[in-house]
Amino acid sequence: MSSIADNLSTEFSILKKHSNNIIQLFEEGATVPFIARYRKESTGGMSDMDLRSFYDRWQYLVELGKRKESILSLLADEPAVTDIIRKKIQNATSKNELEDLYAPFKKARKTKADEAREQGLQPLAALIWSGDRSDSVSAVSAWCKQTNSKVTPEQALEGVVEIVSETIANDSDVLKQGRAELLKNGRIISRVLRGKKELGEKFRDYFDYQEDINKVPAHRLLALFRGKKNPY
Repeated sequence: MSSIADNLSTEFSILKKHSNNIIQLFEEGATVPFIARYRKESTGGMSDMDLRSFYDRWQYLVELGKRKESILSLLADEPAVTDIIRKKIQNATSKNELEDLYAPFKKARKTKADEAREQGLQPLAALIWSGDRSDSVSAVSAWCKQTNSKVTPEQALEGVVEIVSETIANDSDVLKQGRAELLKNGRIISRVLRGKKELGEKFRDYFDYQEDINKVPAHRLLALFRGKKNPY
């Protein structure tokens, strides 16, 4: 509890003892209205609204901690998991970051990148990615001849693309930077589907809509999701 209490005291700019007190009250089953009205001395006088935000954030961090424990347990006997990866998992500050770190180790169906690796294309992918070999057809053709590869240069290039794409998609640092860039500079765009204007009339505000992602209010984003999921 102490680590979570530390985080919450910092995020909400309150004393550590007040953070501990609030968590204990919630664990004992106290409600937000009760704490706000009758336990002001234990919270440092936090408002009802701040207590609700505190509760939601506390629940998130508790769930995050449990998920970390679960993932570390699942990966305990995984030889490919290094101490660096374990440390990153322990230090993850969001569920997205945590799942990004876990994604490369999930047991899943065979991918096209796996098939390319089975064809012996991992070394070629590494050479092209590092810049030590060109991705031109002639350069790849030469590599295929040198290694007695049974695939054509075109097939080899397709395999390299699959391997590199999967490697990037499973890189948690790249995903984290990508999300940050999207939130900073991305735009959300909505268009009505052809022939669906009448059926989706209640969502007409979003028939031709776009806005910077970092400026979209929560209620508008929820409306967009509802329109996409159940437009009628």
